[in-house]
Amino acid sequence: MVAISAEKTNAIQAIFSRSKAVIGVIHCDPFPGSPKYRGKSVSDIVERALRDAENYISGGVHGLIIENHGDIPFSKPEDIGHETSALMAVITEKVRERFAVPLGINVLANAAIPAMAIARREAPISSA
Repeated sequence: MVAISAEKTNAIQAIFSRSKAVIGVIHCDPFPGSPKYRGKSVSDIVERALRDAENYISGGVHGLIIENHGDIPFSKPEDIGHETSALMAVITEKVRERFAVPLGINVLANAAIPAMAIARREAPISSA
């Protein structure tokens, strides 16, 4: 039989070099500017996310997803503030610095453009 289209790449295999993967989801505490934010410092929000990442990694997950889950009720994508994207970017970079696992970014609810901007990463700038 002749294939009509090319064989689809197995995304899990391509990303994780295995046929099955366990992915942990870091549900960040409420960010400044969100309805449920109660004054927790940004450094405490970041540290909590890093502790969650450490727990997942030590538990054997193969990858992580980072979400601003504490920001419920979620804003429409066009109403998400720059402060949310900025803090998600900081948390993502801190997790990347510490853990060598694939990362997914989900800026809730359904804010694909900020999530893609945060996830996009060039090679680190080296000082010469």
